[in-house]
Amino acid sequence: MKQLGRLLPAVVLAFMAGNSAWGQDLVVAFGSNRPPFVYQDKGQWIGFEIDIAKKALALKGHGIKSSSFFANKRLAIAVSQMNFDVGVTVQYQNDGTFYSDDFISYHNYAISKKREKVSVQSIQDLTRYSPVAWQNAYINLGNEFARYFGPDAKGKHLENYLEFVNQDNQNHYFWVGRADVIIIDKTIFLWHRKRLAQQFNTQQALVFHDIFDKATHFKVNFKDQAIRNEFNEGLKQLRASGEYQAIIDGYLQIPDAE
Repeated sequence: MKQLGRLLPAVVLAFMAGNSAWGQDLVVAFGSNRPPFVYQDKGQWIGFEIDIAKKALALKGHGIKSSSFFANKRLAIAVSQMNFDVGVTVQYQNDGTFYSDDFISYHNYAISKKREKVSVQSIQDLTRYSPVAWQNAYINLGNEFARYFGPDAKGKHLENYLEFVNQDNQNHYFWVGRADVIIIDKTIFLWHRKRLAQQFNTQQALVFHDIFDKATHFKVNFKDQAIRNEFNEGLKQLRASGEYQAIIDGYLQIPDAE
């Protein structure tokens, strides 16, 4: 019995050493300047991508040792070429790293105010209105959109179409009433809607015209396969409990007036 007592701690320690996913502190790369997914506020990096990633890792005993924030091109190579343990919100590449289940999705809509009775059943219908989008939106919105609103498009309808580099300005332009339709990811729109609630009546009824291709999904990639597997388990747990959506909603809901 004494020998068994001496062996058990050694067995446990050997198991822990052999399990590469055991409670590690990780070096993590995030994207930057994509509110409300990830952005700076009063000098601090916040956003629901950060919150969800931290929570999914913590559910499996992992912490974040340090975080860095990159534009998309550098983020895409953070794990494969820059020696990061984790890259949050990337698209799959055959780069030898291990990719999670779908983590975050972008879904673009054409959004209008219900009172204006805009009728948009197709991308072509946008040519009858004054839509506003982000710069080079045609790259993300497919061939049909590029046909009507891309760099080679022609037609009088282009006189009423605007693109903005800054999505703050894009949203302000819509709420001030200078655009009939705003083309934007729904989550980004709802965050700006909350932010602008004190300037405009952003709680008025809206119509979300679902005329674009399906949502674009992003993943998290890992240096270690075992940690990737545990992250997937944590992510499933967050979704099943409702906490995943609750974290997102916390960034989007407009507080009730006092």
